[in-house]
Amino acid sequence: YENEFYKRVCSEIIDGYLYLGSDLVAKDADTFKTQGITHVINCAADYSEDYHKETLGVTYKSYHLKDHVREDI
Repeated sequence: YENEFYKRVCSEIIDGYLYLGSDLVAKDADTFKTQGITHVINCAADYSEDYHKETLGVTYKSYHLKDHVREDI
């Protein structure tokens, strides 16, 4: 199942600056350390916690958005 593969990928959107990933990526402290991630925009705060706020000192801006046509983003 192709989607399962991409759940584990931290996609680099802007070289060395902006990344996109799933909840599985968000949980992976090693990825944060390797990529030097220090800030996160969490658009699924109902589902995905601010996992590394305390342990790695990552700064989070969290939104409780839904993947729905009626969500006003």
